[in-house]
Amino acid sequence: MMVSNIKWACIVLILPFMSCKNTVQPTDSTSILKEALTIQDDAIHIGIEVDSLLGAKFAQGAVVQNIDSLRAILKEVDMWKYNMVKIPGMNHDHSGHDHTGHDHAHDHEGSDAASHLTSEEIKKVQEEWKAAIQVIHNKLK
Repeated sequence: MMVSNIKWACIVLILPFMSCKNTVQPTDSTSILKEALTIQDDAIHIGIEVDSLLGAKFAQGAVVQNIDSLRAILKEVDMWKYNMVKIPGMNHDHSGHDHTGHDHAHDHEGSDAASHLTSEEIKKVQEEWKAAIQVIHNKLK
């Protein structure tokens, strides 16, 4: 009887700690995923600017050497778009900017590659994805 009481006492003491851990984790995870979404949205807006810059440069009728480098950059942009990884459970908010004057045809689906990643890993993927478009953007300056 004494062992049974000790066993129940241990369960009663441990249960609140397990419960607290589970309630704190999703909040942290959600805030990290929101940060990842902000990073992704920033990257998408840089991508929109890159599309506009490329379109303007092609429209200028650049010299042959420049056209070849612009085509190479265009391929990099296409690959960057293809590499988009969607953030599970998060949606884009497009109410914060004007949609006129740019092509807004980026893929909202993206890849499901993040379905097995932690929120920290998802954030890291978005940081790398944003860094990739910043490198491309710098080539056009």
